[in-house]
Amino acid sequence: MHLLPPLPGTINLIVACDEGRGIGLGGRLPWRIKEDWQWFMGHTQGGAIVIGRVSYEAMLRGGHVNADRRFCVVSRSTELAGPNTTVFPSTEAALDAARHSGLLVWICGGTRIYEETLPLADRLYLTLVHAQAPADAWMPDWTPWFSNPIYSRDSSDARHRYTFSVLER
Repeated sequence: MHLLPPLPGTINLIVACDEGRGIGLGGRLPWRIKEDWQWFMGHTQGGAIVIGRVSYEAMLRGGHVNADRRFCVVSRSTELAGPNTTVFPSTEAALDAARHSGLLVWICGGTRIYEETLPLADRLYLTLVHAQAPADAWMPDWTPWFSNPIYSRDSSDARHRYTFSVLER
C-alpha cells in the first residue's frame, strides 16, 4: 500500500503503543525504537502539535521542541509557553488553535488528549509494538472510530517487532 499524505485541515492522531495499548511509563515511552521516532518526526515536521503537558515535557527534555513544529500544549502551567509553544487551558482550545494555524494538525498524546480527540480525528498513524511493555499510560481503544486500514508495513529492530499502520474512519 502506498501512503498518501494527510490533507490540510484534517486531524491526525499519531501514537506508538504495545499490544495492550500501553504508551508510557514514568512520562516516557516504554521503548526506544529509532525507526518509530523517525516515523513520528517525519510525519509531524511542519505541523501543529496538540499535546499534553507530560508528553510535551518529555519532548522538551529530549531536545525535540524546536522551530520544526508549532506546539499547542494543554496545561494549566503557562510557564511552558515559549518560542513555537503556546499553552491552552483545554484540549478544545488547543485543537481550535491548531486547526486555525494553516498547518497539518497532529494529536500527540497523552491518554486524555487522545480520549478527547479520537471522535474528531480523520486518521490514526499507529505504530503497534508487538510486545507487552510495563506502562502507566494507555491509548484508548481506537477501534470504534478507525476500522479502515489504508497503509501497513511490518518492521523490526534488534529488540522489537512492530507494525506501522494508518487507519481512516
